[in-house]
Amino acid sequence: MGLRPSKYGYKTVKQRKGSDANEDEKARAKRYGLKHGYSGMLGGWIYDKTGQHVCHGWGHFWDDRKNAIIIWEKSQDITSS
Repeated sequence: MGLRPSKYGYKTVKQRKGSDANEDEKARAKRYGLKHGYSGMLGGWIYDKTGQHVCHGWGHFWDDRKNAIIIWEKSQDITSS
């Protein structure tokens, strides 16, 4: 039968092609993510505070949340490296 994430209250994240984010953008996404309760786990999946996987890799996290990250950096007076 197989594991059914929905049985445990988790939704399935649609996989997609790789991200075009560069290393600086990935680092910025990771800094934002860790500060806001997200965590990267084995296999590259990113999870939120509840344990729900939200995307695969910090590059995709950047793609999904670029505007929020930039706004947060400006509010914290953080400049990219």
